[in-house]
Amino acid sequence: MKLRLTVILFTLAVLAGDGDAASFITGGNALRSAVPGIIKSTPVLFCGELDGAVSCYTLEGKKLWRNPSQSPAVLFELAAVDVDNDGRDDLLSASGDGSITCWNANGTLRWRFRGDRKIRFNEVAVLKRGTDLTIFAGGNDRMVYALDRNGKLIDSHEFPGAIRKLEVGDFKKDGEPLLFVMSMKHDKSGWISFGFHDPDHLAKEVASLSPRKRTKRLSGIITDLRVTDLDRDGRDDLMVFINESPTMCVVNGDFEEIAGYDTSKAKDKELRRSKQRYAHTSGISVAPARDEILMQFGRTFYLLDDEGNLKDWSGDISARFPMSDFVYHPAVNRLFGIGSVAGDNGVYEFDLQKDDWWKDHVQPQGRIAEVNRNLETLYKQVVSFVPPAYQKPADKPWVMGYNGEIPDDIAKLKFNEVVMVKQQSWGEDYNRVPIVEAVGAEFGNKRDKRKKYSDTQEDLVRQAREFESEGMPFTVWAGHGSDPFYVSIDTLEAVLEAAPSTCYGFIYAEMANTKDPRIHYFIDQYMPRLAAACRKQGRAKLFFRYKQTFWATTVHMHPWCDLFLSGKYADVLAPATEDTNSTTQELNLSGRVGMFAGGYVNDFAMRLIDDNPTGWRPLAPGRQKTISPFLRSGVMRAAYGARYGVLWNFKGHDGPGLELLMGLMGSGVLPLAEADDLLSIGSWHLMDEIPYEIEERAHGLGHDISQYLESDYERVISCSEVHWGGASVPEYDFSKVLGVDYRWLNFMPELPYGMIPIAPVEYGKQLKQTGTPYVVSDSQSGFVDGQKIPAAQFGPAMLRSAQAGAGRMPVVVKGAAWSAIRLDQTHVRLILIDPGYLDPQERQVEIRFQHRQPVNVTDILTAETFSAEGDRVSLSVPAGSMRFIDLTY
Repeated sequence: MKLRLTVILFTLAVLAGDGDAASFITGGNALRSAVPGIIKSTPVLFCGELDGAVSCYTLEGKKLWRNPSQSPAVLFELAAVDVDNDGRDDLLSASGDGSITCWNANGTLRWRFRGDRKIRFNEVAVLKRGTDLTIFAGGNDRMVYALDRNGKLIDSHEFPGAIRKLEVGDFKKDGEPLLFVMSMKHDKSGWISFGFHDPDHLAKEVASLSPRKRTKRLSGIITDLRVTDLDRDGRDDLMVFINESPTMCVVNGDFEEIAGYDTSKAKDKELRRSKQRYAHTSGISVAPARDEILMQFGRTFYLLDDEGNLKDWSGDISARFPMSDFVYHPAVNRLFGIGSVAGDNGVYEFDLQKDDWWKDHVQPQGRIAEVNRNLETLYKQVVSFVPPAYQKPADKPWVMGYNGEIPDDIAKLKFNEVVMVKQQSWGEDYNRVPIVEAVGAEFGNKRDKRKKYSDTQEDLVRQAREFESEGMPFTVWAGHGSDPFYVSIDTLEAVLEAAPSTCYGFIYAEMANTKDPRIHYFIDQYMPRLAAACRKQGRAKLFFRYKQTFWATTVHMHPWCDLFLSGKYADVLAPATEDTNSTTQELNLSGRVGMFAGGYVNDFAMRLIDDNPTGWRPLAPGRQKTISPFLRSGVMRAAYGARYGVLWNFKGHDGPGLELLMGLMGSGVLPLAEADDLLSIGSWHLMDEIPYEIEERAHGLGHDISQYLESDYERVISCSEVHWGGASVPEYDFSKVLGVDYRWLNFMPELPYGMIPIAPVEYGKQLKQTGTPYVVSDSQSGFVDGQKIPAAQFGPAMLRSAQAGAGRMPVVVKGAAWSAIRLDQTHVRLILIDPGYLDPQERQVEIRFQHRQPVNVTDILTAETFSAEGDRVSLSVPAGSMRFIDLTY
């Protein structure tokens, strides 16, 4: 292994060529952050990985140690300091598992602080005065904790909002350190407290900035904040980066802006147009090596001088891959870029001796380069795939709302029909008096601020007729929680009449608030007419996109159960998700599979949009430069029956795009799954009456990150609100039996016991008839023999049910996200997917056969066969990719 690593490092140094500074690939995965340190006079980098693993490397890439995560959760922040005064820096980490951990310089565990309740820690800062040491920690419970060098609590104080940032510096006077605290209430609306506190008395505020006095450059979501003495006056400053646009400002201890840059104010039109959806702004000062600041916004670099003036920029909004972090090592004046927001494991040095140093490393050389190569291979395999004789074409088409270009070699794959649909977004100017009379002026006159509402009914019907005459399939985004009535019901009916063969339906999003009378009006007045019009037209569907845990829990509440679970609209509904600003994707998938497999809907839909990775907006960036996470997520949903899609037209990425998904569908590699042919469903989870207060917090307060409750951790579906993003889930959480360890981006759960669909409690009658195992809960407590019991006691019952369900399946897979689809009575297609959404890795997978032994096991794309003599087969799934295995009986 050491020899292999040496070869890789040497090869990478050569590949970096063309003037790029050297890089090295770590032995870990998905680097998220790093900090500089010194061990026995040797400069090192301490690195943190997404799932909590930590490691230490020399600047030349020699691994000193690595500790895999023993309690997987998002590792949010690192700090390096000599805790025991032995001349060697030790490592501190803040983890979503609820711990502040101290690692010795040699990688051994020194101590771990957990507090007296479950916390999602995301901040750690250190103050060292001589040999005295104080460690500060904060997270979602609104508290700042002060610890001594041994991890013992010495002080704590509650702040108004979840703790977003802690920093230590001499902000007011040289030699008199203060603790900077920033807290947030709303994850999109900026901070609620922003000030300096006495590090020896946390409750003592020294100075603060009122939210009413913050400037534009201190508004919005602060995505990066660093301490630097930019003006060299002996007092530390705060360098703040905002994500609304490429924006940076530096404020001193008096909250005066001493430097700043805002692209929206630039004279250059190209600069003003460089805004990127869901990109994070981050950066670092490289002084004293150079009087310059590097600012990254998504896929673009900006080079600023030390006053915030623009010196140069990448010149393209997809110029390079976005890095996860930047580290300046002050002992040797060297700068490193860390990983990528897509899950790379490389460390990239920028040569500060060069004037164009910031132009290095346009392409990743680590894990993401491997992922893109794997997707290129998959692409070649798909376009040359010939379906086996036993596979029959689907009798229904895939329907994908996608505006991207389709290459000829994909377009020619016609084993299964793939209908490409163009999504429209309309806003009609019409008489809303009937709506106002029904729901009142307060609600009836509300509009979506993003819409112009300039179209007339005649305009929209004319456009629909044009689409029909051109043969262009289309859908219409027709409503949102901010306004469910973008388009009037009369116009929607007229559009279906005007486009009988090309209108594929209407999209509604985030309409979850049952206190909103417009929702009840929509269900009572719009739905019967819409359903009738869709049935008459014959092909249109009604797509409903929801986030948080809607399809797992809220859908079982009035009035949603009447709409989605009564069966009266099963033929026209297509449940979809808005899986952004949430970290419960596996639950929404389980809920929709339950609706599909249970017969409550005939179809459901996937949603692959560029905001999917932004689970917790302040610390979950978008703009990944590989399509891999979106592709794998789409395949996972399709593998459980989603034949409709709401897709984003991704641009500027490396490697294949979403046309590869169309190729998988059109070629037949990805079979269209009917509910009765899903063989990877084991047991079920049935929902009884859902406590209203839980759903109100999840949906009505969906962006509020200050609503911490200890009881959040004591539920069957625990820690599901946005303020728990990154937190580990307890052993008794339902997500555990789906193969999920922590709340983040679990679009492809491993499913160690197979898929466990969620359905209404009434579905138990059908399950009893077939002897299918199931459990019942209300998402908070469980029910055993009709008795309500706490989640902690219910956990073992869930596990037993899951194990019993797994024992009934013909095959069980370990190590990958997966699905098993029956092609006919003697053939099953296994779909094996790397489950790491932003943590791609080559996965070692075990397939275990039960009850029935296959006579042949074949990879349909490589033609590789595996011995079927035993009861199991082992193979690997490429990083960021997938495999398709046919079992013949």
